[in-house]
Amino acid sequence: MCLDRVMVFIDGNNFYHDWKQVMGDSNPDIQRFVELAVAKKDGRTLKRIFYYNAPIDRIENPSGAENQQRFFTALGNIPRLNKVLGRLERRSIRIGANGYNVVCNHCGKLVEGEVHTHTEKGSDINLAIDMLIQAYSGNFDVALLVSRDSDFIRAIEEVRRHGEDVEVVVLPGLGSRELREAADDQIALSREECQSCEVDPLRRFSGAETRRVEANEAAR
Repeated sequence: MCLDRVMVFIDGNNFYHDWKQVMGDSNPDIQRFVELAVAKKDGRTLKRIFYYNAPIDRIENPSGAENQQRFFTALGNIPRLNKVLGRLERRSIRIGANGYNVVCNHCGKLVEGEVHTHTEKGSDINLAIDMLIQAYSGNFDVALLVSRDSDFIRAIEEVRRHGEDVEVVVLPGLGSRELREAADDQIALSREECQSCEVDPLRRFSGAETRRVEANEAAR
């Protein structure tokens, strides 16, 4: 029997925050998560995983950057996984004095000042381009997209127009109506299925499993 070739495209930052929202402080075993998503339908074989994220600034958050780098390094132990990194762009937001108006809850006065945040750049476009390249190259039959970002709708439509299927993988209680309508199908994982992908830090593993535990612990 000819199996459908599956490629999985993971919006790392989006997935990480969705997992924390649903599962709390636990960490996902990414390899197990992908294997579960692929196995939700019969007749499929995993060909490759693409994982996208952006490095944390080493100067502003040295401990976070160190832990993230351990995680990125450990991802290399997952078979057939490609890690693609974008960048974080620092942004300044002006509060008050012709900027955003923020009122103090205690005194009722307008607050003035400046706050700094970061915007992820490159990851979304990298994911969309890679999905299109792999589709045009005839390298997969089904793409599984792990994200709730509606910015991927145009890429989904183009891949489907080319003849491949695109399915969106969502965690329990989450999802995007726009993505669900744009894709061929939605793979909804239950809480019990997500729990089966949790890393238990109290267990002792060996070999590749130990490396997966270290990867997911470092992602925190």
